[in-house]
Amino acid sequence: EHMQELSDKAEELGRSTAFTNSDAATAMVELGKAGFDAQKVLGSIDGVLTLAAAGGIDMGEAATIAAAALNQFRLPAEDMGRVVDVLAKGASSGAISLSELGNQFTFAAAGAAWASKMYLPPSRHSPLSWVLTRLVQHSLESRRRCRSRQKQHLKSWTDSG
Repeated sequence: EHMQELSDKAEELGRSTAFTNSDAATAMVELGKAGFDAQKVLGSIDGVLTLAAAGGIDMGEAATIAAAALNQFRLPAEDMGRVVDVLAKGASSGAISLSELGNQFTFAAAGAAWASKMYLPPSRHSPLSWVLTRLVQHSLESRRRCRSRQKQHLKSWTDSG
């Protein structure tokens, strides 16, 4: 029964979006690997599609990133829309791509989730927003330092020649 629902949804997405039914099926498999049951997959797949389109990434990668965020913060699948909004906002800052954000997020989320619960009043920020803000700030600072070093190397190279 659930397999047919999943198949029907993948076909629907393949017909009605820029993604193929195979793309949708891949995302569904990734959500399943992350521990989502069929109902959670069906409830989350539209958000995954939105995230993939917003980030210019494939649906499988979007599913992996979004599922990691939900799982790290122990959020229900019903929060996928909110998670997608936060992830897309973080990636749209221009400081970091969604793929980079996903990579950094998987390493930082567990500790940051704990730290945000310890140091933030619950009404002020969600832990997910807090993590993304820190990751974007870190990325901006890293890029600034890298550009500064490049300028120093270029200056020393041109001065010596």
